[in-house]
Amino acid sequence: VEELRPKCGRFFSVGKRVSGGRRQAFAAAVMARDGWTCQLCGAVAEEVDHIIPVALAPERQFDMTNARASCRRCNAKRSKRVV
Repeated sequence: VEELRPKCGRFFSVGKRVSGGRRQAFAAAVMARDGWTCQLCGAVAEEVDHIIPVALAPERQFDMTNARASCRRCNAKRSKRVV
């Protein structure tokens, strides 16, 4: 698992199921767009949450409109559900 460090000094994990460079760039772009803030609760974001899970729509894995910054707690609550 690779880690990225935002300006606030916190880390978030980026899995390696897909090529690391593309996934890392995608995650960094989502986090920058959302200001490293969880879009569900407002806490510091550590992960990228796919609104429609990749398991249900693999073609939308790198779609910026299908992703949002999320804290681990909110992302774990959602799991593979569409909310």
